[in-house]
Amino acid sequence: MNRSKSSLLLLLIISPVLCDIPRCTHDNMGGHPFCIPENYDKDVIPPTDGPLEVFVDIFIFEVSKINDIALTMTFELYFDLMWEESRFVINQTSDKWGQDGSFMGSTNFVKSLWLPDIQIFKCKQFKKREIVTDVAGLIVWNDKKLLYTVSTEVVVDCPMKFR
Repeated sequence: MNRSKSSLLLLLIISPVLCDIPRCTHDNMGGHPFCIPENYDKDVIPPTDGPLEVFVDIFIFEVSKINDIALTMTFELYFDLMWEESRFVINQTSDKWGQDGSFMGSTNFVKSLWLPDIQIFKCKQFKKREIVTDVAGLIVWNDKKLLYTVSTEVVVDCPMKFR
């Protein structure tokens, strides 16, 4: 009996965290500031008139390790990706938009979104930081721009010559 109460309590605590981006149409927005259409496919690049521009910013806040045996360097950094998700349906009249036209979305939404496939030259390891969930952020603007930022530890090959 105690075990079933614990399971129920755990289920109730976790349930609000397991959320997804609302699916909607232009006619059925609900109170959401944005949503994705029913036919949204996260495996398809957002359509544009030309190439999709993805802006990448890297903010290195620490070189945490230099390994002269393995010839690697370890960096602690924030990795930012920004692009336009043209398939978002925007509710311009929502009162949830900030003064700058932004909305702080849940990082739980990320698993439902198309994400750019980024490669880092000579990267050996890319680890997202986690505490309870990923140390990350998701901001959506009412012009359909999206910013995904994540705190990471990156290990890169760094050929060194000592004389």
